[in-house]
Amino acid sequence: MNPGKLNKRIALLEQSAAPNSYGEVEDTWNEVVSMWANVRTLTGRALYQANQVHAEVTVKVIVRYRRDILENMRLRYGNRILEIVTVVNMNEENRFLEFSCKEVI
Repeated sequence: MNPGKLNKRIALLEQSAAPNSYGEVEDTWNEVVSMWANVRTLTGRALYQANQVHAEVTVKVIVRYRRDILENMRLRYGNRILEIVTVVNMNEENRFLEFSCKEVI
């Protein structure tokens, strides 16, 4: 992977639970770090569930290697939220991570 292709800015989001003003626990997504990435949209499809149409887009994201990234995190790319499906250490070299993500619209 050519590091010059990491030309998109993304944010890594982590879920946390905090009480709201009514005392109910709400899940919020907080930004952990912002980083450079290569973002490519791979496929898109429409799903029919419960008489409703849902669009799902599969996105591949490559970033520099970090140890603190887990599959239960999300990525924010512009105003798009990407759910991480898999995290792969490319060639087991600890240089780049490849995420397979899905964006449910």
